[in-house]
Amino acid sequence: AVAKKRHLREERTMLLELADVLGPCDRRDAATADHSPLWFLDAMSRYVAETELAGGMDTQTAQLFHNQFTDLEEAMCGCERIKTTPVPFAVTSHLRTIIAIWIVLLPLALYASTGWWALFITFLVSYVVIGIEHVATECEMPFEHNGNSLALGRLCDTVRANVFEILERSRNETKVLALTAPRPVWHGL
Repeated sequence: AVAKKRHLREERTMLLELADVLGPCDRRDAATADHSPLWFLDAMSRYVAETELAGGMDTQTAQLFHNQFTDLEEAMCGCERIKTTPVPFAVTSHLRTIIAIWIVLLPLALYASTGWWALFITFLVSYVVIGIEHVATECEMPFEHNGNSLALGRLCDTVRANVFEILERSRNETKVLALTAPRPVWHGL
């Protein structure tokens, strides 16, 4: 999740957030990967398979992880589509032109019934309409790092907590310490 967040925001500094989970070789490989989220999915999938083969994880838990990896990959594809599919310039331009013309003509339409109040009413209505247009523009970029973006940091924290909970539950149910399994990638788990 951290890798996907950083990938969507076009940041390459995720290694600081994962320093307690990744070994030095893994940090290097993740940093040089063309698509770090896919690198992490592959590494996690290999880790789960190796842990299961070594007897450190039961088949049901391993399947649960693999299902979650598949869901995460599908979600990543959806996020990529959202990020890379811009609203066409013609749509944005047309909408803004219509709003501008409407705002200019609104006082003329209101003047007969409201008199000089038409200017005040136009100001208020214009503020609302332009605000809605601004909100729509912000919604076009949900992964940016600003106050109006999705809370990807909290999402990453939740995913991390859920993964550790599943691992702990698996350790308790199988009574096998995960430390006996090979740990090629995730030495901190």
